[in-house]
Amino acid sequence: MNQRVLNLLNPDEVTVVIRLADEAEMDEMWSFIGRKKDQRWLWHAIDHRSGKVMSEG
Repeated sequence: MNQRVLNLLNPDEVTVVIRLADEAEMDEMWSFIGRKKDQRWLWHAIDHRSGKVMSEG
């Protein structure tokens, strides 16, 4: 997780939902903003049955 983003969140405004998934896929992707040394990683998990995004970071 991005610690800077987490520090900005108000815990009273965050909802966490935990569900069981039969099968999921985890993937990562990186990009950069302005300069290649300023990399940004994106992570996400997708529920194969519903196609819904389960988690992003």
